[in-house]
Amino acid sequence: MKSKLLTLLGLCLTFTSDSLYSQTYWIGDGSSTDWFDSYNWDGGYVPMGAGDVYINNNSTGPVIESGTYISSYLNVYNSSSTFGMTGGEVSFARFELTNYSVGSFTDSSYLNNNGYFNITSGSLLEILSGSRVISVYMDIYDGGSLRMYGSSLDVSVMSTSYSSVEFQSSYFDGNIWNIYTCDVSISDSTVTMWDSFSLNDNAAFSLYGTSSLHVVNTLTVASGSSIYTNLTSSIIVDDQMILDGGNLMVSAFGTFVNGETFTLFDVGTIVGTFDDIEIHGSTLADGLSWNTDNLYINGTITVIPEPSTYALIFGALALGLAIYRRRK
Repeated sequence: MKSKLLTLLGLCLTFTSDSLYSQTYWIGDGSSTDWFDSYNWDGGYVPMGAGDVYINNNSTGPVIESGTYISSYLNVYNSSSTFGMTGGEVSFARFELTNYSVGSFTDSSYLNNNGYFNITSGSLLEILSGSRVISVYMDIYDGGSLRMYGSSLDVSVMSTSYSSVEFQSSYFDGNIWNIYTCDVSISDSTVTMWDSFSLNDNAAFSLYGTSSLHVVNTLTVASGSSIYTNLTSSIIVDDQMILDGGNLMVSAFGTFVNGETFTLFDVGTIVGTFDDIEIHGSTLADGLSWNTDNLYINGTITVIPEPSTYALIFGALALGLAIYRRRK
C-alpha cells in the first residue's frame, strides 16, 4: 500500500511539474539579463531542461555567458526581443526567431540545434567572434537575415527565400537548397555545399575578397538570377554547372596586359550559357579586351587584342608583304 502511495505521489509531482514548467516566459524583471536569474522568468522558474521557452515581451532578452543549457524549444518573437550568448553551450530541438527579433552568438559560443532553426519576418541571427552553430535544418525567409563574421556554421540543409545571408571571414559547411529572391554574399569566406545548389527567381550569390564556393554535386543558375565574383575568388563544382540563362558579373580591378588568363570556374562540365556577361572595373591598355570564348570550356577569361587591333595588325602585315613583293 505504501509503495502504491509513493508511486501515485511521484506521478502527481511529475504531472504538476510538467504542467507548470512545460512553457516558460521571459519577463526580464531581474537586475540583469542573466538567464539564470529567477526574477527574469514568469513564476520565478529558470528553465533548465526539457520544455518550451518564449521570449516575447519586446525587451532585452536573456544572455547566457557560460555553462551548458538544454531545452526542447526556444521562440524569440516580437520587435526588440533578443536572445544572446557570450560563451557557454546550448542545445535546442527547435529555435525560432520571428517578427524582427534578434539572436546573437559571440565570444566562442556554441549552439547545437538538433532540429529546425527558423529565421523569419525581418529577424536577424548573428554568429560572431569564433562562435559555432550546428543545425539540422535552417530556414531563412520572409525578410529574415543571417550574418556571420569570424565564425562557423554547419547545417545539413538550409533553405532561403526573400532573405539576406552574409558570410565574412567565416566557414560554412552543409547544403543550401534553392535560393529564391535572396541575396547571399561571402567575403573572404569558404562555403561548401555537399549536395546540389540552385539560384532561382532573381536570386544573387556574390563572392568578395578571396572567397571560395565549392558545390560537390550540381550548380544550377536560372534565368533572372546572378553570380557576382572577382578574379581572386573561386567557384568549384565537382559535377555540372547548368546555366539556364542568368547573369555573370565579374569585378576585375587592376591593370592587365595581353595574354593574362584568370580562372573563374573549376567545373566538371558546363551546360548552357549565361544570358549576360559583364566584366567591369579593369584598366586595359588601348587595343585590348576581355575574351570569354573559353569560359564555357575551362572556366577562364583572357586579355587579348581587340578585333580592330587584329585588323590593323593583319592590314599592316598585308601591306608590308605587298611592298616586299613589289620590290622583289
